[in-house]
Amino acid sequence: MFQRDNLKHCVRIAVLGASLLWGLAVFGVGPQEVIVWEHSGYGGDHLSWTLGPHMRHRFVSALPGWANDMISSLEVGAAVKVAVYRHSSFAGPSTIYSGETAYVGDYWNDETSSLIVFPADLVDPLGVLLSEVGFATVTGYERTIQFFPLPELLQETEALYPTLGDYMNDEAGHMLIQGSDIEAEVFEHANFQGAWWLRFPGDYCVASSLYSWRGYQAVRLGGCRAGLSGSASSLKVRWTGLPLLMLQGHVIEPVPDISGTWQSSFHLVYEISQSGNQFTWYVAAFHEAGTGTIDGTHIEVSWQGDNGSGHDAGTIILNSEGDPIRIEWGHGNVFYR
Repeated sequence: MFQRDNLKHCVRIAVLGASLLWGLAVFGVGPQEVIVWEHSGYGGDHLSWTLGPHMRHRFVSALPGWANDMISSLEVGAAVKVAVYRHSSFAGPSTIYSGETAYVGDYWNDETSSLIVFPADLVDPLGVLLSEVGFATVTGYERTIQFFPLPELLQETEALYPTLGDYMNDEAGHMLIQGSDIEAEVFEHANFQGAWWLRFPGDYCVASSLYSWRGYQAVRLGGCRAGLSGSASSLKVRWTGLPLLMLQGHVIEPVPDISGTWQSSFHLVYEISQSGNQFTWYVAAFHEAGTGTIDGTHIEVSWQGDNGSGHDAGTIILNSEGDPIRIEWGHGNVFYR
């Protein structure tokens, strides 16, 4: 009797523990995180991605490993949404999820190959959508359609697509400017070459070629110039709005580019490399390596070398064009070009 009761008690604990773990999995998503699950009800393998600081989007152009065409449920943090696409590189049909989705539905079950995480206050990711047919056209087949987004990082204002790829090359008949303050340039050949190029919205287009779809500016390419429909091979997409963007209720300033060689008032030479808001420096005289971050014009760094380790913070001084010309550090050192 003791062994049987003890076994029942252990089973109850195991079941309770599994329930608690399942609850943690479902409700443990971070505010800027997206978690995708292999099975419905948040079961099986899972992967997650987070929209980081100073990011306009988070791209997953091809779901890795088991996840490709194997997603059945997902969790989306309160500060973000996720756009999912049927094919890699944001091609094919798409839809948007927010919150918790225990089952994506029969149409989308095991059919996602790429995705974009973006701020919840946006309706859609920002960029350009190309389609072989009009956006309001109902087809009895899967249309050729692909999204070309603005860059991931907020400080980067132009996305270059030197080729549209095998899927969309010479297929686009319509274009949608998905968002405001966005400009697109379409080129006849790859690498931005060819006999013609056009800037949208409005370049060389008659009124009948422009229309609205879901509140965005759409363009019938064939009405803008004879022979343009189905003959585009490369694309540029750029942000034309103010340099300050809003993300999660905070003003995000463009990150100054401090990469390159700097002289200093301590008579040392600093070689700086930068990626986004993070940078490294190297001082050959002392074999000194530093790593730091930039937030607007505020800068911080930690270093270690032959003379030991240290930490400092300072201010980046910009000229009238927004280019860094000096860095004034709290310990008295000054960098200059």
